[in-house]
Amino acid sequence: MTNAMLDAIMTTVSMVRGAYTWREALSYAEVTYGLDEFEMDDLAVHARNQYNRLEAQTNGK
Repeated sequence: MTNAMLDAIMTTVSMVRGAYTWREALSYAEVTYGLDEFEMDDLAVHARNQYNRLEAQTNGK
């Protein structure tokens, strides 16, 4: 996994945990990190998995 993809995952999860929707966060990451369509598919899966892990660890706080 590239550094750009790791940064995109982190950014997407941070934005969703803030006040953004998944669509807004994913779109922002796509533009900011220059991801192609295959990376975007992967980003959506990885970011949602990471988000769910963080929510489970923090009990949704």
